[in-house]
Amino acid sequence: MSANDYEKVRKIFDAAEAIEGPEREAYLGHACSGDLELRRKVDELLAAQGRMGRFLEIPAAGWTGQKIGAFVVDDVIAEGGMGIVLKATQEHPRRSVAIKS
Repeated sequence: MSANDYEKVRKIFDAAEAIEGPEREAYLGHACSGDLELRRKVDELLAAQGRMGRFLEIPAAGWTGQKIGAFVVDDVIAEGGMGIVLKATQEHPRRSVAIKS
């Protein structure tokens, strides 16, 4: 994806993220102007964002027990200027992992 394509996808995604229901669908139809590949990329990002939920808005101490995709957060390992490292359990296959945000 070119930088220009990325900017288009990001701009449309950012706007669509704040819109709900039929208004979002109408906005996406207009913003993507029949470009099926652009629409597919934006739809994929919106779906992924929906699966992620709003866990990043929760203070790190409250992440224990939160589900992130196929992972359940067990604990916060470390926090610093470059992000947070979480200990989590992957559901399938069942194993412990570290996630850096």
